[in-house]
Amino acid sequence: PGQSVAFRAVYRRATGGAYEVPAGVKAVAVLLDGRGAEVERTDVVASDLGTFDGRFALDAAAPLGVWTVRLRVDDKTFDGRFHVLAYRTPEFAVTVTPGKPSYRTGDEVAATVRLAYLFGGPVVGAPVRWEVVRVPRDFTPTAVDDYSWYFQDPDALARAREAARTAPRGAVVARGEATTDAKGAVAVAFATQARDEDAEYVVTASAIDVTRRFVTDEGRIPVVRRDHAAVVRTDRRVYRPQQEIRATFTTVDANQTPVGKAGSAVLVRVRRTLVPAAKGRPERWNEEEVAVVDQPAVTDAKGRVEVRLRAPAPGAYRMRWQSVDARGAAVTAYVAFDVAGAAEDLAKDVRLVAAKEAYVEGERAEVLL
Repeated sequence: PGQSVAFRAVYRRATGGAYEVPAGVKAVAVLLDGRGAEVERTDVVASDLGTFDGRFALDAAAPLGVWTVRLRVDDKTFDGRFHVLAYRTPEFAVTVTPGKPSYRTGDEVAATVRLAYLFGGPVVGAPVRWEVVRVPRDFTPTAVDDYSWYFQDPDALARAREAARTAPRGAVVARGEATTDAKGAVAVAFATQARDEDAEYVVTASAIDVTRRFVTDEGRIPVVRRDHAAVVRTDRRVYRPQQEIRATFTTVDANQTPVGKAGSAVLVRVRRTLVPAAKGRPERWNEEEVAVVDQPAVTDAKGRVEVRLRAPAPGAYRMRWQSVDARGAAVTAYVAFDVAGAAEDLAKDVRLVAAKEAYVEGERAEVLL
């Protein structure tokens, strides 16, 4: 009540098996309250694109219910409905708190649902419904960058979109009902399997207050196979032989929070060997990694460490991070770069490689052909 309602309608005439844009046609828009009584009407004219639009102002004392905007044009009637509601602050709030920021696959996951009155006291003896939905989770290296909104990893983005397409609502893995205890809390627990892929479990809890409205909250809990992930960045994508390479290694947990880890910084040469064509198979290039430098590296409390090396002979290279998590699982990540010059295993193709990922306006850009 007291707000204004804006409406828009798109109208087309069907003539001779085709749609016609009825620019300039006149119509009448009527506002009906929840009981079907007419409140207001106004004349509207179609735009050049065949659309009608307008606005009605609701009275501060407008009755609650489902209202209707009715459009009458060419002896036809079209309705659009909306709700008129009076907001009332809920008596209590629902919060879902994970037992830990993240869990490993195979662990039992725990969360606590709490109901508390807005003045601070616990809601005791209240029925609560909860549900756990499992949705796919994919680590995105660019999320730890300063400009993650810009430098998005296209492969990770494509995988996330595919996961959302194939499982848009996720899979329900557990649900239940319980009553809050003397502290206004309900304990939620569910099992995961060690062979599971990385996932995010969404715990949703709801309760009904005295106004008969659902009060809901959710908590998101990552459940992953490894206790940390790594991101590797170099200051350039193209180097000259003996030019200094500055490689930055970042280690984070499942919530993208920096963690200190011990591992190795490995510079590898990517050697390409041409595999001749065989029956039904065209020729292709086979890749083999050959370690050039392997040295210990330990990330600090901010999850970062910088390693400086000299660029070796021309060719294709990767700067790789290698470590082991608490369960003995390998954690690795790399970034690829080139050292300019004639290499014995150059593939017969053409590439344009910018020396840096981003430039400041006015800066001279170097590109390797």
